[in-house]
Amino acid sequence: MNLPQPEPLDAEDHWAAWSRLVRLFPTSSLPFSAYTTPGGSRFAGVDLLRGIRANQSSAQAAQLLAPLSPEAFDRVGTMAALNASRQEQAFKGLALAYLTVPVTLLAAWAQIVPGYVDRWLAANALGASIVALSLIGVGALQFLGWWRSRQIVAVVALIGLDRAADGQTSSPHASAPESGVAPKPGRRRRSP
Repeated sequence: MNLPQPEPLDAEDHWAAWSRLVRLFPTSSLPFSAYTTPGGSRFAGVDLLRGIRANQSSAQAAQLLAPLSPEAFDRVGTMAALNASRQEQAFKGLALAYLTVPVTLLAAWAQIVPGYVDRWLAANALGASIVALSLIGVGALQFLGWWRSRQIVAVVALIGLDRAADGQTSSPHASAPESGVAPKPGRRRRSP
């Protein structure tokens, strides 16, 4: 089956490249790809990079980003790092809100009206279960988005390393700090 090929990327169009890149890493497929891709099946041991590099999505990303100029590629790397940082902030905020708000409200309610929480939960078990499962589902989706955003950072960094080895770029984003924010161009990070 021959699928229509997308229009070639402009060598300077980092936004178009970003839009196509994130479509290669859908959140919905993560639970399945964790078991069916080389990156998922090789998720043990010391070398996790070979698995990521062997993934079909990584090869597609390398092919997609190949026409970009070094500057546009660097912008895509910065976008990936910024996106991962924002995803991490959103996930941490959501996790904090989910842990503190409901637990605090339930504990306060139980202190103000002893025994009422138990009776209310027993009388409204289905509704309480639906609310709890919905909150868990939203948290799981946010986690999957955060995981995929980190995966995109890793893939772009590996592609950058290969491009640097081929002399195509001077900034492979290999030194992006753990926070996911790429260092500013022209500045070197100090080693810990």
